[in-house]
Amino acid sequence: MKLLQTKHVTISVDRTSLREKIEGLIFWGLLVALVMWWKKGSKSQS
Repeated sequence: MKLLQTKHVTISVDRTSLREKIEGLIFWGLLVALVMWWKKGSKSQS
């Protein structure tokens, strides 16, 4: 039963996986860039 549910979830995720992967990459890219910029800014201040 649990395996069947996992398979169903995987199948439903696969349909929008490409769009979600692209959105995820953009989100994480922005997040990393923001953290890097913030660290750079805090380093130059102190």
